[in-house]
Formats: sequence, structure tokens, C-alpha cells
Amino acid sequence: MWVNEVKMYLPDIPIIIAANKVDKITERNESIIKEANKYAKKLNLTHFEVSARSGKNVKELFYDLAS
Repeated sequence: MWVNEVKMYLPDIPIIIAANKVDKITERNESIIKEANKYAKKLNLTHFEVSARSGKNVKELFYDLAS
């Protein structure tokens, strides 16, 4: 799994899962976002739903990454 390899070689690097384009939510996208949330929880990673177009949660993602 790619996360394990990243943690092995770069143990102090933060890993954040970002679901982009949440401004274009469809039924299919909702299931993908739910799957991403589940995946992030399973691996104890932070997950953000963001939109580059509207700016939703973009600042929060980068603040979390920087801290």
C-alpha cells in the first residue's frame, strides 16, 4: 500500500487525503467521498473535501498541513 511506503521512507511527512471538486457533487461522487473518508479513517489520516473553484476548505487543508 502506498501509504505504508511513504511512512516507511518519510516517517515525519504529513499525509492528507483531499477530495477535490466537491462543488460538483453527484450521487456517484458522494459514494467516492464516503469511500475516501472511510479510507482516511482506516489509515488514521486527515481527509478534506475541497473545491478549488469555490475555495471551500482549501485554507483549512493548508493550515492543517502546515501545523
